[in-house]
Amino acid sequence: MSIDWTAVAAGIALFIWVADKFQRSRERFANRRLLAQIMTSPVGNARLEVAGLRQQLAADGAKELQELAVAATARVALWERVKTISVDLPSQFYDKADMFEHTTSTILAAALSSVNEVKSAVKITAELRANAAEQELFDHINLIGQNVINADSALERAFTELTRVGRAG
Repeated sequence: MSIDWTAVAAGIALFIWVADKFQRSRERFANRRLLAQIMTSPVGNARLEVAGLRQQLAADGAKELQELAVAATARVALWERVKTISVDLPSQFYDKADMFEHTTSTILAAALSSVNEVKSAVKITAELRANAAEQELFDHINLIGQNVINADSALERAFTELTRVGRAG
């Protein structure tokens, strides 16, 4: 009886490949958890800013939203506040975004997009000409309000998802 050394070598190679795959899977899992934990802070900070903005706009029967319709200075002041809101994700996220599941990436993308939509709506409204039609102003102000609500919800989902991924294990 002779030993088929090719089959033995193939078996050893297969064992090494499976062991390496398992080890890499564990490393990816640990990296995903760590990155999610790091990302909870910037997402949480952005959510606090947007939630504060939402509360400010809704205070006193939405007095500030009403002020936006009549005062260009109020629109510019709101833009000055909103333009600083950002979700500063670490560069590792952009380098290794494929590390996260599709669901997590989709939730994060929605949160980033929603913050950009708020900023765009506020900027466009701040740049409206002084003699803009009343209906145009109200449409823009309504859009701001809706985008702030959407951003708050999207950031909440992103924070919850990152917390879930960061604790998984």
